[in-house]
Amino acid sequence: MSLRIAVAATAAAALLAAACGPSSTPAAPSGSVSPSAASPTASVTSGSSPHWISPAPTGALASPVHGYIPSLTSTPGSPQGHKVSIPTLSGGDPAVTKRFNESMRASRAGMPLGSQEMSVGDSELLGGYRSGVTRISAGAVAGRIVLLWYGKGAAHPNRSVGTVVIAPTTATPITVDDLYRDRSAALDRLRSLLPELDTTKRVYAADLTGTHFADAWLPTSAGLEVYAPVAHVAGDYAPVVVPWARIADQLRPGMLERLRAD
Repeated sequence: MSLRIAVAATAAAALLAAACGPSSTPAAPSGSVSPSAASPTASVTSGSSPHWISPAPTGALASPVHGYIPSLTSTPGSPQGHKVSIPTLSGGDPAVTKRFNESMRASRAGMPLGSQEMSVGDSELLGGYRSGVTRISAGAVAGRIVLLWYGKGAAHPNRSVGTVVIAPTTATPITVDDLYRDRSAALDRLRSLLPELDTTKRVYAADLTGTHFADAWLPTSAGLEVYAPVAHVAGDYAPVVVPWARIADQLRPGMLERLRAD
């Protein structure tokens, strides 16, 4: 059983906390976590040789645009010398900047904290997916936090992923429930699409049970990027881009135009 937390503060930010995927302990903010296990078939074929394909490198993080300036704020990790980098905005609409920064801090708060029993620090997913502001557009400002934590006596370390998406027009989070017309139907669609679209061949249907596997997501120019849970040996999460054309009919009216806007 692999312990993982995916905290996506796309829900109510600092007020309603974070909204995201797999975890077991510790507890995260309301609506943000759910149990997840590693697929028994998702790790290796023979010996220790992975049968999945290495991911292509991730794209660049967001550049300053629309008056917003992205950066990272470092907080202490554990043990001494480790740090946790939290995506941060400055400039732009003060209400949007404030809500984004509060949401990212809420996402971090839902992840394990460093202590004598817990080592915590910056990490990245395979392909170079690290903490940072990922998109600044007229329709959404978004960011990702990735850290590695290792409890004393645990069999292996684990990664946590948190995502935040804020609507600039309202300075409010775009939650996974805001995203879809019918969440159940959308999850059924994603269960069929994610293994198919995962070019690394790490995502298995057995990993996509429950209702929280798609809570960690970000908008990109190409489509909806979902952080699907995978076996720890395969990286804990596999970012999979679902082309807009293949998920558009599941989105709420106006959501596609908002998330694709530059």
